[in-house]
Amino acid sequence: MTSLVSCDTHGLQKRTRVCRHIVDTLVDRNPRGMHWTSDDDEEPCAWCTNCHTAYRNAGNEWTDDVMAALDEQVLCFSCFKLAQQINGFGAH
Repeated sequence: MTSLVSCDTHGLQKRTRVCRHIVDTLVDRNPRGMHWTSDDDEEPCAWCTNCHTAYRNAGNEWTDDVMAALDEQVLCFSCFKLAQQINGFGAH
């Protein structure tokens, strides 16, 4: 069953999880790179290029240190798609 979240802008949407840097991108519109699981996943996840590098440097492990730097946040699916657009993926 898909988890839902209520967004002040988009209403009731599919829930996604992202690093805090992706949320920063939505605020300041500065691309930070974006790596994500499939949009079709029950709950897509995304992280910025810096978090991706930290993950790679940790041997492709989501260690406690990497997760602390990631500082996971929840977004609605429409906000997730907007973050993808700001980062150069999808239609503008």
